Amino acid sequence: LLRPKFWSYRDLVLLRLFAWLRGKSMSPADARDRVTTVRRHLDAGDLDTGVIRSDGSVFLHGNEAVDRLTGVQLFSELVTLVDEFDLLMPVIEESKRAGRWSGPDLVTPSPRTAISPWILGGEPCVKSTRIPTAAIFALREDRLLDAPAIHELYQAASEDDIEEAITLERRLRRLQLAA
Repeated sequence: LLRPKFWSYRDLVLLRLFAWLRGKSMSPADARDRVTTVRRHLDAGDLDTGVIRSDGSVFLHGNEAVDRLTGVQLFSELVTLVDEFDLLMPVIEESKRAGRWSGPDLVTPSPRTAISPWILGGEPCVKSTRIPTAAIFALREDRLLDAPAIHELYQAASEDDIEEAITLERRLRRLQLAA
């Protein structure tokens, strides 16, 4: 049996952000507050860039110079010296470099699929659509439909898009079974 996902990719990105802030010696409570703030701004759709800056004491989004939670201000010359965390940066793991696929890129898991925290809660979709790759996979595995039949249902997805979505979902399910 396939186990359901317990984390969306948005959750994983926010977890990576929390770990990055903790790595900067930010207290767990402060890191949690910062991640909660980012989640709230993601939900509202008012983040214009995915870049977060922090030195462990201040937390800036994009080109901001004032920490939204503490009101601490950095001089513009110092903002560029603070470390950056890109919310949309792909995760490059040693296993991926070694030729083992351990998980998808968090933005473009394949050339024809995409993941965005703003579309379907971070579920993988066929690029430039709101068609979840899981729905395509279910049609193939549960309903035994081939790519042309699925294309008839989802005409925004080409047959190549459909095959790639199925390949991605098979990889994700293999990872879940191995976990």
